Amino acid sequence: MNIDWGTAISVLITAFVSIISVHIIMNRKTSDRAKWEGSVDSNISNFKDFMREIKDDIRDIRNNIFNISTQMTSKVAGNQSPIQLTNLRKEISAQIDAPAWAEKHAETAKENVKGKEPYDIQEFSFKYVQNHKNYLDEERILIRKIAYEKGLTEFEVRQVLGIELRDRLLTIEDKDLQSVLPTT
Repeated sequence: MNIDWGTAISVLITAFVSIISVHIIMNRKTSDRAKWEGSVDSNISNFKDFMREIKDDIRDIRNNIFNISTQMTSKVAGNQSPIQLTNLRKEISAQIDAPAWAEKHAETAKENVKGKEPYDIQEFSFKYVQNHKNYLDEERILIRKIAYEKGLTEFEVRQVLGIELRDRLLTIEDKDLQSVLPTT
């Protein structure tokens, strides 16, 4: 058997070059893939940060809207500070038995205002009453009925509950409401 050593060496060199070429191409693709994965991971991280910023911005906007709306003059809100019950508010308070509602909810809410200043207690109370989870179905129906009958918004009727809750929480916290009321 005659071996043509020139052809055999050529075949071996060609195979060796092919193996090295495949190895280089695979390393390059692996490197490109690693760069791409790193880029995707970085983009996902940046996207998560961006979404957190948007969430925080939305929370700030919602709080600003809430603060503005609680400070606007309405049929039931007095424009003095701290906010007090107007005659219409007193009537609504009696219709929905707001003091009893406030008494019941103050027991569960009092831990959230422990040691807080009156303004913070008022802010907590107004936010608390806007949360739909804090009402029984019958209470929600009554709030909507009174709002309709009086030509008010649900927000305004709930604000009555917020004032009653604030006053009850101030009492629990031993904050004298009269000391924060304007003198006449």
